[in-house]
Amino acid sequence: MTVLLCELCKLAYSLGKSVVKGLFPLNDIFANALSQAAFQRIHQAEIGIYRSSFKPG
Repeated sequence: MTVLLCELCKLAYSLGKSVVKGLFPLNDIFANALSQAAFQRIHQAEIGIYRSSFKPG
């Protein structure tokens, strides 16, 4: 899942977008994958709202 999230950010950047946002369930599996892909939780709710700003390396 981490690889998929990273590739999603690269795709968004190639399309001219610098931020990717998403809604994800609040559980350890998603939280770990999102953290490894540099997503940050931006809203406290029953479902997690995360975002990532992609800058090519």
